[in-house]
Amino acid sequence: MFNTDGYGSIITIKTAHGTKYLLQGGVMGCNTCEGNYITLVSFKNGKFFCDFSYYLDTRGGTTPDSGGSLSYDKESQTISVDYVTDDLTPECTCDDYEKVSQKRADSGIYVQSDQTDYGRHCSCVFKFNGSTFIQEVKKHKIKKTGK
Repeated sequence: MFNTDGYGSIITIKTAHGTKYLLQGGVMGCNTCEGNYITLVSFKNGKFFCDFSYYLDTRGGTTPDSGGSLSYDKESQTISVDYVTDDLTPECTCDDYEKVSQKRADSGIYVQSDQTDYGRHCSCVFKFNGSTFIQEVKKHKIKKTGK
C-alpha cells in the first residue's frame, strides 16, 4: 500500500472515524517518465488500511502540453488530476493507473506503442466525502489538444 519511492507530504485529515493520512509523492522513472501518486490511509487495530489511492504515470517534458499533475486542495478537500494522453497513459480515465493496468492484464488487452490518439487533455476531480475520495463526474472533461 505504501509507495517505495517515498512521499513529499503527509497531511492529516480529521474525520468522524478518526484521523486519516493523505500521503503524496512523485518520482522520475526515466528521462521523461513521471509518476505522481496520492494515498489516503487510516490506522485501526495496529494496521494501516488504504481508503483511496491514485497513481498517475505520464511522459512529461516532451512537449509543452505533455505530462500531468496531481494536487490536493486542503480548503475544498479535493484531489485534482490533469494529464495529456501519451504512450504511458493512452486513455482518458479517472480510474487509478494500477486498476486500469490490472483490467488490461486480466482481459489480455494491451495498448500498443503505436497508439495514435495521444494529446488528449484529461481532468478528474475527487472530493472527500468524510470517509474517502469520490469522483465528481461533472468535473471530468476530455478534449483534444491542439496537435
